[in-house]
Amino acid sequence: MIRHEQKKKQEEKERSTNDPLMTIEQWNDSVPFDLLMCYSNNVNDTIMSLKIADRLTKKNYRVYIEKQSQHRLELMEIGASKQVPILACLSSTFRISQFCMAEVDYAKKSKCPIIPIIVEENYTIKGWLNHIIDNQTPIKLHNKTFNKSFMFLLQEIHQIIHSDERE
Repeated sequence: MIRHEQKKKQEEKERSTNDPLMTIEQWNDSVPFDLLMCYSNNVNDTIMSLKIADRLTKKNYRVYIEKQSQHRLELMEIGASKQVPILACLSSTFRISQFCMAEVDYAKKSKCPIIPIIVEENYTIKGWLNHIIDNQTPIKLHNKTFNKSFMFLLQEIHQIIHSDERE
């Protein structure tokens, strides 16, 4: 069982290393995604974020899911500088993550659209996150209200993408 798990981890590592969309050079030419997702590595946050990404993919959005690679921050910075909307999946773990803070802080400074999504039930935004979301109303996506809240997320994404096309 342990060997099987080690083999799966190695295969995943090789896949992410060989992923052509992970090269910085390719991202510098054009970001191959419609949306970028920023979330903490907490298991519950990851599960909810992947659920959101999966549903968005089914709606034909190209969604960048963070990969724990050496270029993670650089790729998010390139995407933010090119104004690709960032879905910030907020939680208590997100709030204390230096990577998450750096990514959304860069997005804010780049005037990149940030869509705040609360993925932790009963989480209240506080501290530096209040400054980042700047009076935006976050979308609360929990398992209990997922389908209804997801529709609000789609509307927000549609509005941001179409306002970008008009400019």
